[in-house]
Amino acid sequence: MTAKQNLLRTITHNYPDHVPYFGEGCIQFIDYKGGMPPEEGLDIWGVRWQKTEEDLRSYPAEHPIKTVIELLSYPFPDPHQGGLFDEVKDGTAKAKRLVIGRHITALFERYWSLCGMDNALIWMLSNPEKVSLFFHSLADWQIEIAKRYISFGVEAGRISDDYGSQCDLLMSPELWRSIIRPELSRIVNCYKKAGCLVFLHSCGNIMRIMEDLVEMGIDVFNIQTSANDLIEIKIKYGSKITLMGGLDTQNVMTRGTPDTVRHAAIRAIRQLGSDGGLILEPDQKITIPDENLQALINTAKEYGTYSLLKKR
Repeated sequence: MTAKQNLLRTITHNYPDHVPYFGEGCIQFIDYKGGMPPEEGLDIWGVRWQKTEEDLRSYPAEHPIKTVIELLSYPFPDPHQGGLFDEVKDGTAKAKRLVIGRHITALFERYWSLCGMDNALIWMLSNPEKVSLFFHSLADWQIEIAKRYISFGVEAGRISDDYGSQCDLLMSPELWRSIIRPELSRIVNCYKKAGCLVFLHSCGNIMRIMEDLVEMGIDVFNIQTSANDLIEIKIKYGSKITLMGGLDTQNVMTRGTPDTVRHAAIRAIRQLGSDGGLILEPDQKITIPDENLQALINTAKEYGTYSLLKKR
């Protein structure tokens, strides 16, 4: 079978040949123009970004919304602007790969990038009605983007939205459920109704809302290895979801040796890869030493076939 066919069998737990791995070339991510934040300067939402370290991505440095009243009158970019999807049209032709439309900074991340983290959390507690209306409008916007992606033939959507710190959620589960979950569900449902898969990238510890996310029908989770208990997640939800990652970028991939990576990759394959449901990758896409990436690939090829997994 092709790498793409094997990937789809992995996600659906339908007897894949091997554990898909970073660098195999079976996924094609697609972005609309302006979807990826700039390294320096304003994005299409009016947020100023800057880089603080050479090997890291840029970060919101200035937030245009200063008061909660401004949330409901802030002008959104036009999701139907001409030229916004020109690169998407070209990218969807790559049928040998799973074509995935990305929603970078989808909901909570877009919200706090516009108003700053302190205001974002305070307003969710002090003005939940206004914040909920803003999230509803933001989800409407993301759904328009999703519909455009779907019209060009993407096979999946990837929603990026961070909800956790290193040790817990940034807010109570109840607050997340009352404001964010309904709108995230609407975006997920847009893809599911079209027969598309849904990927979620979320940094930080999100253990207390994993059941909510699984209930929504999200298929693939790219979450932080060091902040979450992936073994517990595999035990509870392994037949319903796929984990994309399994290798800690924070320490192992960036600071470890190739031998460290090899041992971590073997452990991830054995603990998380049984019966499908694992795409072996670094859990974050930042600069990683080439020798560590090669160690990942070599280990996946050596240990990741399911005929071997059944014998071990």
